[in-house]
Amino acid sequence: MDIAALSSAISMQQLGLNVSVAVMNLAKDQVTVQSQQMMQMLQASTSAMEISVNPHIGGTIDIKI
Repeated sequence: MDIAALSSAISMQQLGLNVSVAVMNLAKDQVTVQSQQMMQMLQASTSAMEISVNPHIGGTIDIKI
C-alpha cells in the first residue's frame, strides 16, 4: 500500500469519527431538551393532580383575631 492511499484511508476514518461525534453531540443535546420538557410536564401534572384531589385545600385562609 502506498503512502497516498494510506493517508487517504486515515483521513476518511478521521472524518467518519468526527461525524459520529457530532451526531452523538446532537443526540445528547436533544435528549437533554426532552428531559427538561418532561420534568416540566411532570411538575405541571403533579400540581394539577394535587388540586383535583384536594380542591378545598389552599383556597381560603381562616383568620381569627
